[in-house]
Amino acid sequence: MNKIAFVIVFCMAVLVGAAQSCDTIVVDDNNYYLEDFSTSPACWKLMPGPNSWGYSNGCLHCDWSYYEYASDAITPIFDISELTTPYLQFAYQKHNNGGGYITPGDYLTVSFRNAGDLDSVWIPLKTFSSFIENWRYDSVALPTDMTYIQLKFTCVTRDVSYGIRLDNVKIYNNTGDTVIPINPSVTTRPTSGLTIHSASMNAKIWNPCYTPITSIGFAWKPDTDSNYTIVFADTAPEPYLLSPSPSYTLEGLDAGTTYSYHAFITYNDTMVFGDEVSFITFGCEAPTGLHATDVGLDYFLLEWDNDTNVRAWRVTYYGADSGIPDGGELVTETNSATIHYTFLTMDMHHQGFAIHSPLYYYFAVQAECSDSIWGLWSDTITVATPYVGIEERLQKAVTLYPNPTASYVNIRADGDVSVKRLEVYDVYGKVVRTVVGANNDSFLQTQIDVSDLSPGMYFVRVSTDLGPITKPFVKK
Repeated sequence: MNKIAFVIVFCMAVLVGAAQSCDTIVVDDNNYYLEDFSTSPACWKLMPGPNSWGYSNGCLHCDWSYYEYASDAITPIFDISELTTPYLQFAYQKHNNGGGYITPGDYLTVSFRNAGDLDSVWIPLKTFSSFIENWRYDSVALPTDMTYIQLKFTCVTRDVSYGIRLDNVKIYNNTGDTVIPINPSVTTRPTSGLTIHSASMNAKIWNPCYTPITSIGFAWKPDTDSNYTIVFADTAPEPYLLSPSPSYTLEGLDAGTTYSYHAFITYNDTMVFGDEVSFITFGCEAPTGLHATDVGLDYFLLEWDNDTNVRAWRVTYYGADSGIPDGGELVTETNSATIHYTFLTMDMHHQGFAIHSPLYYYFAVQAECSDSIWGLWSDTITVATPYVGIEERLQKAVTLYPNPTASYVNIRADGDVSVKRLEVYDVYGKVVRTVVGANNDSFLQTQIDVSDLSPGMYFVRVSTDLGPITKPFVKK
């Protein structure tokens, strides 16, 4: 491999790049929404709290607690304007965590709000309190007079509870009677562990009525073939309710080749297939020698080893400012010369928060081996800019107290740091308080009245002469 440095110049006053966002999801007769939590639901908001909703083992669950607490899981925004009879269907379970008993008094409430107006209040749809230890499906009709809607699942646990589980959340047009699944079903999931010569096929199985399943497997083939090869998953068939997600790893695949597969189960002499999924194996090895040099306040150089057999390079990156990510992707035009990329300055936004230049950048590089055939990603490197020192100084210089609070918070800054402006955000990025110094003067300490705010998590963005710093607090 020839050692030719690819150099990318990054102006770091502020990064240009589209923030990762979750767009409004359109639901109509041809497109229903289904979240089966096979992966962590990035576009759901899991609100913080003592028994907050969390993700694990292919479902959402609200934690156990010794006292009565409420916790919210909020869906993305849906456009349901084309649905004549919009319906919500989901599966839930009272989890006993192997304790051998189920504590009474817990309940699950489903609410909605008009997402065309984010200041609109949440309206309860239905409350579920008759839990059983096993999974069960239920459904509820949604309002028919809305264009944009957002849903909220509120979990309330009390005493020595082990919490509630939620899965298979579906929004669809119910053109007939509501149908609750009773037979086993299988969903083909995307591949994992993809390399040049191997890939793991995945599936998820529901069996709400304990039907004995006799086999679990996958049918796969290269797209150039017409015949499928049948393989059986390692998961032992058994009369279960919600199976561990079965998988099977294929070895000895061809590089840069498209394959297709779908999962299947058999029960009562019936074979049921999931939808077909396609994947392409990586076409070449990962780039080597990725490193950063000449790291400064305004720019740095990103370099890696060149390979003259590579058609182009793809660089993915994101910056993190106090844990709030922002980033994007770029592709070089050629590998025949050094390429310079200059990013113009602009404000970045993530979920409504205006933030300054990231303090850390994370990079990975991928080769385009041939036309639209990509190679393995390089290892990710982290670049800490000189702003890191400023961030650490501000973290120590700016203090917020008391936390948690019921009525007010104090913000104090050391004498060598001047505070110009304070902004309080809720978890949706909406500004709920703004405090500025009189006649634009700076101040060393101020008090913000938050007594009328609803309980929950908030953030104070403190603008100083050294830059902004964000501090969280909890309103009791």
